[in-house]
Amino acid sequence: MSLCWALEVRARTKLSELDVTLRRCCCFGWLVDLLLDTLEASCDLFEFWARGSCCRLMKLPSPTLCGDFNADTVALLDTFIDMAELPLPYFAPPKDLPRCLPNTAEIELSEVISKSSGRKVVRVDSHYVVKFGPAVDLLEGRNILFVRQHTSIAIPRVYAIYSVPNADSKAINYIVMENVAGDTLASWWPALCMSQKEVISAKLNVFCSQLRSLPSPGYFGSLERRPLLDPILWTDDSTCSGPFESEAALNEAMVRKYIYNGLPTHKGTFYRTAFPAVFSGHPPVFTHGDLQRKNILIKKTIGSGSGSVDDFTVVIVDWEFSGWYPSYWEFATAMSAVGRWDDDWHEWVREILSDWYLNEYAWIQMLRQELWS
Repeated sequence: MSLCWALEVRARTKLSELDVTLRRCCCFGWLVDLLLDTLEASCDLFEFWARGSCCRLMKLPSPTLCGDFNADTVALLDTFIDMAELPLPYFAPPKDLPRCLPNTAEIELSEVISKSSGRKVVRVDSHYVVKFGPAVDLLEGRNILFVRQHTSIAIPRVYAIYSVPNADSKAINYIVMENVAGDTLASWWPALCMSQKEVISAKLNVFCSQLRSLPSPGYFGSLERRPLLDPILWTDDSTCSGPFESEAALNEAMVRKYIYNGLPTHKGTFYRTAFPAVFSGHPPVFTHGDLQRKNILIKKTIGSGSGSVDDFTVVIVDWEFSGWYPSYWEFATAMSAVGRWDDDWHEWVREILSDWYLNEYAWIQMLRQELWS
């Protein structure tokens, strides 16, 4: 569908250019009008076919040649079309780059910000941060591009998404992003006063509300109907990660993950009985999936003076796990990442995420503790 839609958009662009050219070169205006009307009708039929195909894929009411889509259908279709697979490798236009992109040798020699098995995050001078390694999923880059396109949430720009084979012909994935000035909210939190926490939390609340307002494609999964990447669904063979057509299917996948980890089968049977009573009626909502203080960067922008209130830039990073999860997922995962409960962060999570899912959180937390205890 992405190719069909791209061709339709390109056809309309070329049609506009052709209009100008023909009218400059042809003195028979009526002939130009006839030709352009014919081509425009072809584009209309192409658009009708493309949108009708989208409707069938998404199980939405199909349009008629004489009728229009209702507003809800248009919103869903626009989201579905924008989710169409981004061709890789992706490189931002040169005019959007702060300087030329770093090469792989330069990236390897850069300052290490963090490092774990199969992945590394480095800072390349003052312009770029690069996440790379065989364990890096390029879906994170797509997620960031998608969120930047459809919201005003402050997140890093993505400048490149690509893979390079190493000496063993194993793909090393690279996501080249904007180097965002600031420090983690985790490092700032102990020193913040109440009014500063209120300012930061209010911005995060707006960001999360925008994210949760994105039209749902009608399934639980990542962009382009890819599997979800939350570790609670991870297995070697990816049989538990979706995408899922229903919440019940996702519930069953969590049970299968529990048993896959070698945990008691009888407890898995209990979860299979209990989950439908706990996890039911939650629509798919676009979710960051790892909303904790280490993934939020802040920078003070206004100094404290007489009667003034400090302001901060607030940027959310690390979009690897993002996708359409049940509506409780963001709250449950954010609360699960509270840590040792040795400060007041949990109180502010409830300010940032207006909808509370305390019961669902308790069950998800119990499951996570068993999976990784």
